[in-house]
Amino acid sequence: RGVVGGTCTPTATSNAAVLTVHIRPVITLQPVDRTICENDNTTFTVNAGTTTNPTYQWQVDQGSGFNNAFGTVYSGATTATLTLTNVPSYMTGYRYQVIVSGACTPSATSNIVTLTVYEKPEVMTHPAAVTVCEDGDALFTVNPGVTTSPTYQWQVDQGGGFVGVPLAPPYTGADNDSLLITGVTASMNNYAYRVIINGTCTPVATSNSAILTVREKPEIIADPIDQTICEDGSTSFTVDAG
Repeated sequence: RGVVGGTCTPTATSNAAVLTVHIRPVITLQPVDRTICENDNTTFTVNAGTTTNPTYQWQVDQGSGFNNAFGTVYSGATTATLTLTNVPSYMTGYRYQVIVSGACTPSATSNIVTLTVYEKPEVMTHPAAVTVCEDGDALFTVNPGVTTSPTYQWQVDQGGGFVGVPLAPPYTGADNDSLLITGVTASMNNYAYRVIINGTCTPVATSNSAILTVREKPEIIADPIDQTICEDGSTSFTVDAG
């Protein structure tokens, strides 16, 4: 306030006037990178500290520069927290920033952060049935699509339910995308095979089962035997092909 004196008295005192100082936009807590599984939810958050009358605008760079975030995936694009719901896998690699404005200029722009979306386990191509001759080789394969960091466990059902295929002959690749059976035996006819795919995300994916059909090679388990008869008689020779 001001006090005014003069030749005469008394002095005059003005009303008080208040000085208000607005705080320019500032970011005291930056958003951080997020890594999630597809179809999960996540958030990006910023803290504008003591910025006077802060407003927010979240932006996304899908590969061609930053634009304001909008769409059914997003909520809170003009608040301190941007929420992403049911995130699809194609959004992996999207980048985000937020612009904080206030009573003063200039606005403040946050650090750029990245969204990483892992793919859940899936079976793109199921193993197919295989038919081989005994002593031959059989190969079952599976395609996990774009599963993130897939691992495999092949299983076999010999008639009593599925159990893990051992990492031992005649099997090779029981923990790979291709299961090789070397020197198939006749006893393996109608064995069923499937594979369980794990990954960075859950749940696991289980393939359809595929049947191994084993054809028996020609064999003679009972030879014909000598026959002795009288002339004009009849006889027969017999063989058992198993």
